Amino acid sequence: MSNNKSLSFLVKNICLPTIMLSVFSLQNGISQEDLPSGKVEVIKNYDAKLFDAEKLPLQGLLPNDDGIEKEYKYELNPLSRDKKMDIKYDAPNIRPVTMSAEKLPESYKGYLKLGSGYPASAFLEGAYSHTNQKSYFIDIFGKHYGIFSSPRESQVFSETSLGVSGTNYLEAGVAVNAHVGLDLNNYRFFGGYNEGDTIFPGDPAKRKFTNIGAGLKIFNSKKNSNDIDFWAGFDIYGYKDNFAATERGFGLDIGATKWIADKHNFTLQITNSLLAYGDTEKGKTNNVNIKPSFTFHGDVFKIKLGVNLVNSPEGFGFFPDLEASANIAGPSIMVFAGAAGDMYQNSFKRVSTLNPFVQTHFAEAAVTQVGEGPFNTKYYDFYGGIGGGFKSIKYRIKAGYKTNDNYALFIQQATDLRQFDILVDDVNIIYIGGELSATFFEKLTTSVNFLQQGASPRVQAKAYGIVPFQLGFNASWLTFEDKFRLKGDLNIASGSPYRNRFGSVGNGNPLFDLSLRGEYYFTEKFGAFLGLNNVASVKYQRWYRYPSYGFNVLGGISVRF
Repeated sequence: MSNNKSLSFLVKNICLPTIMLSVFSLQNGISQEDLPSGKVEVIKNYDAKLFDAEKLPLQGLLPNDDGIEKEYKYELNPLSRDKKMDIKYDAPNIRPVTMSAEKLPESYKGYLKLGSGYPASAFLEGAYSHTNQKSYFIDIFGKHYGIFSSPRESQVFSETSLGVSGTNYLEAGVAVNAHVGLDLNNYRFFGGYNEGDTIFPGDPAKRKFTNIGAGLKIFNSKKNSNDIDFWAGFDIYGYKDNFAATERGFGLDIGATKWIADKHNFTLQITNSLLAYGDTEKGKTNNVNIKPSFTFHGDVFKIKLGVNLVNSPEGFGFFPDLEASANIAGPSIMVFAGAAGDMYQNSFKRVSTLNPFVQTHFAEAAVTQVGEGPFNTKYYDFYGGIGGGFKSIKYRIKAGYKTNDNYALFIQQATDLRQFDILVDDVNIIYIGGELSATFFEKLTTSVNFLQQGASPRVQAKAYGIVPFQLGFNASWLTFEDKFRLKGDLNIASGSPYRNRFGSVGNGNPLFDLSLRGEYYFTEKFGAFLGLNNVASVKYQRWYRYPSYGFNVLGGISVRF
């Protein structure tokens, strides 16, 4: 092909779609259906749902720090996950019984992606699924992503995960699910001070986290003669770092639901979470939850009446588990309101996942108030909102008031500027969040999501680490006979409050992150992908003096089989 023809082809087939995406990016988003090309996913009948909200960090992990229990990640490679706010949708008024996998259309069993980029990085991701479509399925998946050289010294990391999950459906109407996984995450204490400072010469300060987990669950996959759904399962994990901190966790979950007139139900759930932590000191915590509830389904409304009884080291707690919803205009308009509460454990695994630069053991500020090792945060959440949809448009808005006792905040350590201490305080949060998604022409999916929250600590000047405002636009366009998928994301966030080693309080710079990504399959099974991330090159500091990467690129090849 001549140079003129090549230029014409690029303008027509590459530049034009890119310009069109830019127009749509002001209302963009990605739906549950918008899985990456070649992604293998098995969705059981009862648990199809929106993915958890994830804001993709350029390096490191973002904390679960808001009023609606949302978890964000922000990394260089956004190719393999979609961004959605965790605005939870009510379960439909149908029996949530897992059925044997129905016969699906022929598709690819697996995929493999291999790539590299700038800053110098390596990327490998793959998955394989095997099933006989009647009695069992097995999923194998793995991912490695890391940056091994960057302009800023020691601003490198690697994240590796491997896992196997499978379910066997027995003829007796009972199913058994099992899973095992391994995570290896390596970071460096590269921040906390100005670039070029020699305060930590020759000390790369490696931080390595290893997590091994497994679980088993037994549940009924068919309706039985007693009209009772049941489940029983457990999860275990072992977590450690390279500074002799270790943690072991055991979680038990058993329960049953009795159906009345095939639509009302009484549910009893019992859970137990046991954590044991140790480094130079040892600590443990054990929470037992008993949750009875009754749900009444009317023609246009639903009412859930329940309680959450918790026994923990802090004593016995009583929390509401209430919710009412009503359809006032069919599926187009649904209003809801509720009250909930619980105690969750701030384990070493949890806090170091939220902030991988946290001190090895729990800081003195936390120890003096709640003791060494894992501690509990108690919360009450009172909320209400509106949601619904019509045709290809769906929306939901949720607002509430949440109280938190012993909420974990992160402040810069006074002795080592690269690390953070845990500081606990009672924090009240008023929040409002929502999501609007729409599909156009069956090939273009868009969404916009937001979260605004005001946090008021009882003692501290600000809620260090909580992001007050976040806004995201996302779009995905499938074209060229479904061979080319183009995605765009624009994420905006205000800077989070911080407290440095001198006790000075401030707010970080805001986030403005625009990313464009594309994947094209030249043949039925072979393709290539390219991502241009953080095009505006805004070095957002999610944690004080820990800047993210600027403009970065990741590309490679895709194979599906």
